[in-house]
Amino acid sequence: MTTKITILAFAALLFAAPTMAAPAAPTEAGLQKFVAASREVHKISTDSEAKVKAAKTTEEAAKLDDDAGERMEAAVKKQGLTSERYTEIYESMQSDDKVKTRIAAIVGKSK
Repeated sequence: MTTKITILAFAALLFAAPTMAAPAAPTEAGLQKFVAASREVHKISTDSEAKVKAAKTTEEAAKLDDDAGERMEAAVKKQGLTSERYTEIYESMQSDDKVKTRIAAIVGKSK
């Protein structure tokens, strides 16, 4: 189960930024948005990785990588989250077993 959660959220590190204050505990709705955004981010990342590897030049690879980053951020925003909040929830999942369990339950229900 931890692997699924990690796979869904691995791209959160792309949006990582240092935080000054402790973030608010994620709500159930926020966690659902996080899971939905993570799924889309994972799809974009997987698709982009193959295209970047197939790029003929470093410039083409860089453009594809930039495009993927923009699409990932748009996917997060589409779910009603900022990249900062997405990262906060990801970090909460990594450090708080209760949050991790709640996310796992959402993932399990939405299969």
